Amino acid sequence: IPRIRPSWSSGLSAGGRPAWSEWGRIEGQSNVSVRIARRGSIAASRVTASAATVLTLPGTNNNYASTPDTAANSITGDIDIRIRAAANDWSSFGRLACKDGANGNRSWTWGLYTGSFEFGVSASSFAPTYAYSAAHGTSAGQFGWFRVTWRASDGRVQFFTSTDGASWTQLGTNSTINVGSIYDGTATLAVGATSQGQLPLAGKVSYFELRNGIDGTVVAKYDPSAVTILGTRNPSTLVSSTGETWTMNGSAWDWATA
Repeated sequence: IPRIRPSWSSGLSAGGRPAWSEWGRIEGQSNVSVRIARRGSIAASRVTASAATVLTLPGTNNNYASTPDTAANSITGDIDIRIRAAANDWSSFGRLACKDGANGNRSWTWGLYTGSFEFGVSASSFAPTYAYSAAHGTSAGQFGWFRVTWRASDGRVQFFTSTDGASWTQLGTNSTINVGSIYDGTATLAVGATSQGQLPLAGKVSYFELRNGIDGTVVAKYDPSAVTILGTRNPSTLVSSTGETWTMNGSAWDWATA
């Protein structure tokens, strides 16, 4: 059961008692508000949707979000990557997220692959070794929660989907990438393209996180729901709750509400 975080209160009923006394948000659902009714000792809830900011990407090169390489986001062992995104065409090859620069600076990459997902790991800094998921069946333009994990000890790769970003269902069966470790490169951590701005995603991103270890510590987070839109492509940077600064690159991306 998702936890609800109270955030503000509303007015009183005609009798002076709270009618709809408290608003909150469901954890992991930044665009869902919950109105909690309190009448006597009985509490009920009602869910209403409210707009949240998302990153809109055009699918053209060099339009993506990135944050510099750090010791924290340079994961070499077990890795856990999660995103909430909507692709205009899930059969394309756009990247969801990666630390994947030029040859000699390639660590890992995760993207679309003809209706499924591909995940690649490089130990040598050159061409990654890939694993592929089963088809996920998400409709064009539809948001979904997606996740991939890689375990260094046995090379196990697992893909997952979710409706809420909290409970996960494995997509297909286990795959294996036996490379021992992930190359500790200096490429930027990128969302929506490679670290060089190639293989761009056409669609929307509402959340991304990178964890050091499977179910481990969140070391980087991209959360556009925290953005207040000031105009076209404004602001062009985002400071994460995990401390890093994200830059929106290019001239064709924009913010939207969804």
